[in-house]
Amino acid sequence: MLRQVADLNLNKLLLPRFVKDGDKLRMKYVCPMSQSHPHKIYFVLQNICHIGDKYDDEFCTKFDATRCYEPQITPYSQEEVDRVYEGIQTLGREILDTLKEYNSGRRYGYSWNVLDTTFYQISYFARPQGQLLNDLEKAIDDMDAQLPTEEVVAKGKAFLERLLALPKEKLAEDLYFVDILVSTKRRSFLKNVQENFVNMYKEAAEAIQSENYERSAVRLLYIFYEAYFYNNMQDNINVIITKALRKAGSQPLEEASEILYDAMDKIMEGDLDDDDEVDFSEMQQKVAEVMGGDDIQKL
Repeated sequence: MLRQVADLNLNKLLLPRFVKDGDKLRMKYVCPMSQSHPHKIYFVLQNICHIGDKYDDEFCTKFDATRCYEPQITPYSQEEVDRVYEGIQTLGREILDTLKEYNSGRRYGYSWNVLDTTFYQISYFARPQGQLLNDLEKAIDDMDAQLPTEEVVAKGKAFLERLLALPKEKLAEDLYFVDILVSTKRRSFLKNVQENFVNMYKEAAEAIQSENYERSAVRLLYIFYEAYFYNNMQDNINVIITKALRKAGSQPLEEASEILYDAMDKIMEGDLDDDDEVDFSEMQQKVAEVMGGDDIQKL
């Protein structure tokens, strides 16, 4: 464990360092007040939070270390645990069937896309913590390994199968809410999102023009869920993407592809206004219940 700590000091921590205090390990950073620019301190805290959140679970799981203090967490309700567990099982089984079909045709590029998207989707709706989050992040990192695609897919498939075999009680251990000082995800900005989407935007347009709706749908799903994995998405972009994902669900490939592409097109054009009509009748009724008739008329 101490060898890993030394490696973290050299390669992962930027300004802070692990220091040994008796039988305890702490992260420490000291600088003069004159050098404590707010942006600098923010990124120092972000570095501490990211490494601390990841490796305390690693050390406890692999080396039987104990935390200096236990974090304050709020476990998911049993209903939420059931929802996440069933979601993982349903999605996982469907994807294994999809992989079987793609692999039999040696379409490993498609297998790679749907498998990586699946890991992003699980992260999106389960929001795991602890060692499960670490394992999921490692599986996502491994999808970019410089290996033959067939080998990468096989490794990712094996992880998904292990995840599906995880008992619900074990899964629940890493499903909880925790207070966050500094998020490990980036804040999204329209310009950055557009820059990250631009190549996929062009690829999807070319696929649709050639009537390859399967490629367009698969790739658009991939880029949308990848964006959620790495970013805290701003509200106006979030509304556009989530509505498109919901609307495209269970649709034929051509229709799903067009729905997802329309959402991408809105984002790339900077058209982030919500065009849906708003029904105020229910809102008015609730307001009327707590206000007098004259007041509501005036309002």
